[in-house]
Amino acid sequence: MRNSIPVSMAKDYVEDYEITPEYYYELKNGKVIIKERPWIFKDDEGIDSFSLLPQPVVVSFIKQLVEVLNL
Repeated sequence: MRNSIPVSMAKDYVEDYEITPEYYYELKNGKVIIKERPWIFKDDEGIDSFSLLPQPVVVSFIKQLVEVLNL
């Protein structure tokens, strides 16, 4: 079970809300602004990938389990 997907494939297989966000901060006019973007990292093969939130991964696992066990 993978908890990530290559950035190049994500648009075809997952929705934005399934991707783990990365939070970063900027200082603007003396105020700290919290910003968000998709968290991108290099997987074991060195490919830029998105980390997926746990909930979609569990739902996908349950769907696959039902198919495999013919439930």
